[in-house]
Parts: sequence; structure tokens; C-alpha cells
Amino acid sequence: MLPDLDFAYGIFVLFDEAVGHPDVTFSEETVAQGFSRAESGAWFKTPLEFGDGYLRVAIGPFEATGDYDRAVAVPFHCISGCVTIAGPDEPLEEQRSFDLPPGYYRLTVAQRVVDEEGEDIDLFFEPLAEPAKWSEVLIADESMRPPGVIEQEAGNLGN
Repeated sequence: MLPDLDFAYGIFVLFDEAVGHPDVTFSEETVAQGFSRAESGAWFKTPLEFGDGYLRVAIGPFEATGDYDRAVAVPFHCISGCVTIAGPDEPLEEQRSFDLPPGYYRLTVAQRVVDEEGEDIDLFFEPLAEPAKWSEVLIADESMRPPGVIEQEAGNLGN
């Protein structure tokens, strides 16, 4: 369990410390699908516009326990062994990091609204022998409109 996340504008970011915030392009398609990603980081949409995310991290495949409102899976390459998750307005010193063995993962971000100002955000890091090739919308809520073809990579990484 990590400290709560203060998300804003309906988004939060997750990235490998070696590469910093992902520099991605937001398009109509990436907003509709709920995420925009690069190889070692991604911005994720949230069902709520502003609020607190109650974070949990698991190493292993996604387990659809409970009734999630949305879930997306993306390829993730951990380079440094340290991953950061942050809201867009959080100062650097308030961002939370956790250790993750370097390697390739299928990262599933599953979210559930718990009240008017909070949601559970569960992160599942499934280790892979080689890089995953595709992102996937597993559960879409009513505000998502995933396109028929998911935008797989929408940018480069940058600090």
C-alpha cells in the first residue's frame, strides 16, 4: 500500500525513475481510451475529475476481484528498479515511489470509485519474459469510448 495519490484534471502519471515523466500526445483517441503511454511510463485518466486515489501495488497478473469501474493494461519497461506515481499538480517532493525489479511487465491499472472524492487505484505488474506488444482496455466505464483500434504508443519519454 502506498500513500494516497492527489489526482487532478482526471489524470495521474506513472513512470520509471530513469526516464522521468512520459512526454505523450493527448488526442481524442487517447482520452477516449483512458490512457496515453510510452515505453516506460503513461498518463491514466480517472473516473473522477479531482480527488484522492487509494493506491495498492501487486506483483502478478490482474485479478478482477471486486467491481472495478475501469481497467486498462499497458506494456511497461522498468529500467531503474524505481517507479513513481503522481498527480499532475503534486510537487516533486510529494510524489510517491516504490521499488520494482527491472524488467518487462504488463501493467494493469484498475480503478473503482468509492465516494464523491475518492477511488481505489490498484496497480498490477505482471512480469514478462519479453516486452508486451499491445495495450488493452479490459473494463470501460460510461465516460470511456475506446476506439476500435487502441492507440498503442503516443509519444516519447522525457524528463
